[in-house]
Amino acid sequence: MQRPTHKEREEFVALIQQHAGGDPNKRLWFATRLMRYGATLGAIAERQCNGHQTWNGDWDEKAAKRDEAKEERIETAVSKLCKEFDCVPDFQGDPRGATLKIKVPSGKTNDWGQTNA
Repeated sequence: MQRPTHKEREEFVALIQQHAGGDPNKRLWFATRLMRYGATLGAIAERQCNGHQTWNGDWDEKAAKRDEAKEERIETAVSKLCKEFDCVPDFQGDPRGATLKIKVPSGKTNDWGQTNA
């Protein structure tokens, strides 16, 4: 998982500020919350891809179930949060790319596929 640069984080915040709906005073909070959720989803996707293992290399069923439950909770929270700001989340499971993309009402996009902001 590659962490975003400071510039990329600032660009994301600016896009949300300009193109999301909802309360303008809460958009900064919304953008930072989404970045945190996205980072957590990225870490979960990476662990799912690599496999959940104990210190001695055995499959860790409990860790896998914890991550699945956490992923479900985050997706529910993000979906609920996005409704408040007139956005639609797009969840991706591949840790090599963005695990969370946001579709804003204006249709503005900053991803290579030109599908989401």
